[in-house]
Amino acid sequence: MNDFTMKIPTFKELEQIFFSLLSNIFVEEFVDYLHMMDEKIMELRDKNRYRLKDHRERTIQTLFGEVTFQRRLYEDRTTGQTVYLLDQYLSMEKRKPMSPYLEEWAIRLAAEGTSYRKAANFLEEWFGKPVLSHETIRQKLIERGMSFQEEAPIKEESKPKADVLFIEVDGIHTSIQQSKRKSKEHRIALVHQGWKKRGDRYELQNKQYYRHEGTGDFWEGFGEFILEHYDVDEKTWWIVSGDGAEWIKACENYFRNVIFVIDRFHLARELKEHLKDHPEAYQQAREAFLAYDGEKIIQIVEHLTVEHTDRRAKQKWERFVTYIQNNAKYHRDYRNLLKALGKETSTYQPMGGSEATMRLFARRIKSGGYSWSIPGVESMIQVLISLKTTGRIPGERGTRIDDIKQIEQNRKAHAKERISRSVQKIKEMGKGAVQGVLPYLAHTSRTHPMHQALRGLKGI
Repeated sequence: MNDFTMKIPTFKELEQIFFSLLSNIFVEEFVDYLHMMDEKIMELRDKNRYRLKDHRERTIQTLFGEVTFQRRLYEDRTTGQTVYLLDQYLSMEKRKPMSPYLEEWAIRLAAEGTSYRKAANFLEEWFGKPVLSHETIRQKLIERGMSFQEEAPIKEESKPKADVLFIEVDGIHTSIQQSKRKSKEHRIALVHQGWKKRGDRYELQNKQYYRHEGTGDFWEGFGEFILEHYDVDEKTWWIVSGDGAEWIKACENYFRNVIFVIDRFHLARELKEHLKDHPEAYQQAREAFLAYDGEKIIQIVEHLTVEHTDRRAKQKWERFVTYIQNNAKYHRDYRNLLKALGKETSTYQPMGGSEATMRLFARRIKSGGYSWSIPGVESMIQVLISLKTTGRIPGERGTRIDDIKQIEQNRKAHAKERISRSVQKIKEMGKGAVQGVLPYLAHTSRTHPMHQALRGLKGI
């Protein structure tokens, strides 16, 4: 190995080189396919209606860089207007500088990341130049969130029959910009029909999210939502979990067969915070907690004598005691209650994941201490709900396998020889990268980041 003096790029450097090379090939193939489609449309158009008028250029930013292509402009003899038939067939919005896929990717980055600015910075690093500003991404996300429309009502025969519904409810506060109200509480419920084991994990069955809108009663709006998505009747059991807020516990006044259980996360946090200076009482409370003995927790707290250092400490302790008295009695295993009613509970899991559910939203809309506009935060929540429910952002279409096969057939029929040319091009460019001769450098600007990176590899 001491005699081996050949310098070769690192794996990362090779990734950068070949990503750039393949991006260029993608652009060439994509433009060629668009031109082929435009020609086909010209041949098959209604010639009595559409008169060929001109060719115009359009540039769109895609995931692989800028794509510039020519398409034909027609005059519609019926309406007197001009139209790009290719744009119509591809559902391309007028004067939109980015591809739908790039837009959806940017929105996903913003929703699943921590800020719009970080999403914009990631795209800049990916492309080697600024692509979308953080404000553009924000506006696009708001457009998607505000334009969201509920799916068509589920047919009665398609609604899943619900013998037991599991509901985890919580509220999350966000700071609101330029408003007399310094914050706004967003009330959200996760609904499902139980758990199914997949490998080492459990999946929620028939999962839905409900976001309360307007100023009306939460549970009334929630009831209407349930009727739209599930087949429920007077025999349905409602298992509700929450942090003990009065508006959540009000569920007991709305449903016939309801079991409210306090969220274990909140109760455990309260016990640890207020009993940390009383180890013996905390150990007893922890054992009662693990045994789902809420009444025992109340007794431990009520019989504990605490000396207060000041008025604020006394008030804090009194609030804790009140919280325990009002909510620890709901720390119970709902499965035991259902078993007593003859219900099968072998597949049911402990409740108390509402805090984990809220973390999905809190991580995004509370991180960084940002203030939000009302449309901005509501749109973000809607986008997150859509992602968690369907795996897509509002308005996003899935790509059908049939569509991919058809495009592949068209591409092969029109330009089969381009496949071998593309493969040969990759080989030639890759060979140049090893030999120290980079053809790519001759076709890019010296100021382009990839050009500068490759220059830095000179001599390799």
